[in-house]
Amino acid sequence: MLLLLISITEFIGRFHPVLVHLPIGILLVGLLLLWLSQKKQYDISPAVIKIVFLCGVFSALASCITGYLLSLSGDYDSTLVALHMWMAIGLTLVAMLLFAKVASGQKDIVYKLSSIALLIFIII
Repeated sequence: MLLLLISITEFIGRFHPVLVHLPIGILLVGLLLLWLSQKKQYDISPAVIKIVFLCGVFSALASCITGYLLSLSGDYDSTLVALHMWMAIGLTLVAMLLFAKVASGQKDIVYKLSSIALLIFIII
């Protein structure tokens, strides 16, 4: 039974390289829509931005889970894995914060700083 559990977690973890690019693209599109919605010539629905960020948050969570499962294999340098893991967790938390701000319609300083922080996390 334990061998089956290990093989299932390793199997799911192997999807991490595919899933890791999904939140990057979705969250970049979300940031683009967020920034374009500030301009009067673009009529972007706030509901669309909410959906894009929600998809980005869920895909980031899936990427974190599969990354953790992949790290259990021990095939990678533990220092690099730890750095990669904490950056991904930071990105996911900032994306969740920004989603909460977008969903509530609060456009305060935290909203602005979290959008900048999210872009920095994606670049890193």
